[in-house]
Amino acid sequence: MNSDRPALHRHKYLLLGAAFLLIGFVLLMWTLGYLHRVSALWPVLPIGIGMVSLAMGFHGVGTEASVFVGIFLTVGGVFFLLITTVMSAVEIARIWPVFMTIAGVSLAVFSYRREAGSRLALLVPAIVIVFLSGVFFLFSLNLIRQDFISVVTVWWPVLFIVIGICIIVFHLVHHARARQVRSSE
Repeated sequence: MNSDRPALHRHKYLLLGAAFLLIGFVLLMWTLGYLHRVSALWPVLPIGIGMVSLAMGFHGVGTEASVFVGIFLTVGGVFFLLITTVMSAVEIARIWPVFMTIAGVSLAVFSYRREAGSRLALLVPAIVIVFLSGVFFLFSLNLIRQDFISVVTVWWPVLFIVIGICIIVFHLVHHARARQVRSSE
């Protein structure tokens, strides 16, 4: 018997629930009057494929690539669904960092399913993506009135400070664990 089939069978309710959420969302947009033409629904297809790919990746049925493909298709599909239905390009330009945040959080959640070595290799980029989305939010929502380049030109040394703090914290945690292992022996 194929080892993938029981895992997919176990998660059929998750996939069914996700499908109902997507269908319900689209139907609600139609009844509220946001969908005036059926051609605006084309982004539902990549969203659905992306959600299935994410479910397979997070539940061990698919490969690690399933998570990245799922994030790309789902976030991209939501982006285009918003543009073709309820939001203008100006509004999307203000909230675009949300999509980076979603990708970073998804990657962070996925990293906890991995072993310690590969967990860190996925968690660090996830944290960086979420951090950068927060920085970009400050500019896209006009909380910082200066342009991005002039802020980066002045504040780039903060990157060295953050890296230094991370290295020191890593060093302290590593030595604390080593002492804990030595004391337990």
